[in-house]
Amino acid sequence: MFGLTKKARKHCSKEDVRGFLLIFLGREPKHESDISRREGKPVASVLSGLINSKEFIYGVLQPLSLGKPLAWMPYSAEQQKLVIQTVKKHFGTKIKSVEHRTKALLAISNNWRFLQIIDNGPSGYSAADFATRIESYFGHQPAPVLGVIEDIRGNECFGYALDLSRKGESLRLDFYLNGTYVGTTEADDLRRDVEEQHPGFKHTGFTFTVNIPEHLAKLDHLILAVFDHATGAPICPARAIPNMGTSYPLNIVRFTNALEHAAQQSPENIQQQIEFIQNALPDLKNYAAIPVAAYSQSKHLLQETTAKPQTAIALKLYAGEGLSATDGAEYFFQEAALKNPSAVIFFSDHEWMEKDGTLVPIFKHSFDYEELLTRASYANAFAAKEGVFPEGMKPHDMWLKAYEQFGEQAFAHVPHMLFEAKQTCIASVSEYKRAVEAHFARTTPDAKLELEANDPYAGVAAETGYIKWPLPAKNPLMAIIIPMRDALDLTRNCIKSLRNTLQHSYDTEIIIVDNGSVEEDTKDWLRRVDAMDGIRVLLHDAPFNWAELNNLAVQATEAEYLLFLNNDTIALDYGWDHILRGYLNRPTVGAVGARLLFEDGTLQYGGYILDPDNIVLKEAYGESPNQSYNRRSQLPHQTSALIGAFLACRRNTYEKAGGFDAENLPVAFNDVDFSLAVSKIGLKNIYVPAITFQHLESKSRGYDAQDTAKKIRENTEREKIRQKWAHLLVADPHYSPVLLRQEPTHTSILKRPNQNQK
Repeated sequence: MFGLTKKARKHCSKEDVRGFLLIFLGREPKHESDISRREGKPVASVLSGLINSKEFIYGVLQPLSLGKPLAWMPYSAEQQKLVIQTVKKHFGTKIKSVEHRTKALLAISNNWRFLQIIDNGPSGYSAADFATRIESYFGHQPAPVLGVIEDIRGNECFGYALDLSRKGESLRLDFYLNGTYVGTTEADDLRRDVEEQHPGFKHTGFTFTVNIPEHLAKLDHLILAVFDHATGAPICPARAIPNMGTSYPLNIVRFTNALEHAAQQSPENIQQQIEFIQNALPDLKNYAAIPVAAYSQSKHLLQETTAKPQTAIALKLYAGEGLSATDGAEYFFQEAALKNPSAVIFFSDHEWMEKDGTLVPIFKHSFDYEELLTRASYANAFAAKEGVFPEGMKPHDMWLKAYEQFGEQAFAHVPHMLFEAKQTCIASVSEYKRAVEAHFARTTPDAKLELEANDPYAGVAAETGYIKWPLPAKNPLMAIIIPMRDALDLTRNCIKSLRNTLQHSYDTEIIIVDNGSVEEDTKDWLRRVDAMDGIRVLLHDAPFNWAELNNLAVQATEAEYLLFLNNDTIALDYGWDHILRGYLNRPTVGAVGARLLFEDGTLQYGGYILDPDNIVLKEAYGESPNQSYNRRSQLPHQTSALIGAFLACRRNTYEKAGGFDAENLPVAFNDVDFSLAVSKIGLKNIYVPAITFQHLESKSRGYDAQDTAKKIRENTEREKIRQKWAHLLVADPHYSPVLLRQEPTHTSILKRPNQNQK
């Protein structure tokens, strides 16, 4: 027997397993398998498995052997109660309090059977050394250093770190690989999402490239640990890192493909194994991820099939200057033509070589008319059905003619790298300009194309165009709807910026919806502005419900154009409303969003990407306007969802989409819900960077993550929208399927080698 207490000589219950996880690993179960594979097993067996696990070895034994304290893992009140009961029941030790994991380990550090497992285990660490070192921390509060290794792509790792006792300070971090020191870096990247959780901690992000020492180069299992340089405390549990010097990532991908193939043959048995593996190895996809920046060195892992097509649909391939089709291109285009019989143009991902020889992968998504109009290189790599277009027609003319005649169904994206760059790639700007102008002459005579317009926040984007859309003959009334509650300075600055930048002020009314302000200065200001021309104040003293406030304002106005705007925004450029009216005048456009910048000039909003777990991911969040992937945030494009801080639409669009869901989504995700409803009625959501506002994110209402009640409410609303739109959240048509859906977006790829690969 294990030889602890008599009560310990039995099999583990669910509570026993949970208590052991908290004591040895400092955490709750990550997945139900954490419990199910241990429940009912002998206590001795479960304890041996946990103490000999890599998580315990690299999270406890290795840091102690390096003379470092353990990661700060505090327990909640409920967890403390469970740990105290578990320690008494299974180790015979009574303790009054156990605020953190280190203290729990201290409580059992003299149990000889526990120490015997360490001595007899495969770790090679000494139980006596463990006992001595853990006791040296007795009476000391662990340094409140915390963080996360959020992502590992290739040999690059990303995350954040902070010390709760050193507000505003950036940490210096030491990195160890299998116990070997491999470098130091500063955690000083801007991380506003971390600041949302921990006010005052803005510069906490880090990026570190792990250079694998020669003596570790041939190991399959590499474990990365990160420590605060000042205190020596780990910022988080250690994590496995793939050895990109081997075929390990490729093997994992092939293994997953094989399992999926087996599941198709015997789904009732194999599917459960796949789910178990995917849940037990949450980093599986990251192991196969290749950073975009490392594309040229890793492209051999993405080799496509050389199989020959089995059918004979007459297609012709078109490649821009510097590009040539790969050997397997025809196969994939033929496959796409079979799957999309109504399409006449099939476009793929392709490479792009800059003048300095830099090789850039261009990963595309579903057809986007906005990009076709503004990006000269958009029509550079594709296949077209023969007999549809006149002989000799130029590529951009072919695309625009296809759109005019067949609409978006004329195009099909093939998510494979089917054109490679052999030399510097050049887009024919003159041909692009001529084709777009000819298209406008046929469809929208008053629309104007301006080449390479200067963006005051991002400079000139080479080989691009800017479209000036015409307004209707009679300018409709536009209502700018702004909910508020006190926060007078924010609202006053917002209104001032609007009045200074409106080009069509006589055709615009500002509706302020006051949600129960209590400060006298605010009330006095509201009375005064309510008497001004072009401004109205509506009073609605009720619990905060963003959707309801905006719906009430729509009912109170007859305006044809509606702009829902946060009071923590500031209009930056004169004439933004003229641009907005041009987009709202287009019958295919349903809703319009602006580019939103933080006070430091980085992007707060550049589009949303649908995701089943997070609902939406923030595209280009925190990036400089001119540094986003393929200059994407600098050009207008379709997006699946718009942010409610700036969301404009026509009244008839608002009504057909059903307005905002005040009953089920009073605060969070109502903007996403509305955007998806707009798409459902066949209209587009467009991100327009030419309209640029400053957004002081959540300044007026505060972050939900900093308020327990708000966080619970947000989680409830998250689940409601997840259930309602689950079929759309699975895949975003405006985001490349070969890119990992995670923040930061567009920074890494996951491309599974084709199963037909030769």
